[in-house]
Amino acid sequence: MKIAVTVDGDNADAAVSAGFAESPFFALVDAKTLECRFVRNEGNGEPRKIAGLKAIKQLHQEPVSLILTGEMKPAIHSTCRQMGIRVYMNITGTLKEILKKLK
Repeated sequence: MKIAVTVDGDNADAAVSAGFAESPFFALVDAKTLECRFVRNEGNGEPRKIAGLKAIKQLHQEPVSLILTGEMKPAIHSTCRQMGIRVYMNITGTLKEILKKLK
């Protein structure tokens, strides 16, 4: 299973982004090995209605099964559910802290 974590930077010390569409990066984490790679959020910088949809499409193509983020708009959350992607919101801390919790 692959997990996407919205992060403000491309390293383990980066904070979890407050918002999904505005997140500059996604940390793509292999749930078994906890190895991660960072990709730029293709929706970042786009108008709000487009940003979330573009980001979801990007993560769906990875494919990601779970998204961890600060918050997400209801319409985008609904789209995730329709695509079979689970979403956990109100996530805070750094990527390093999240990885420790996933162990």
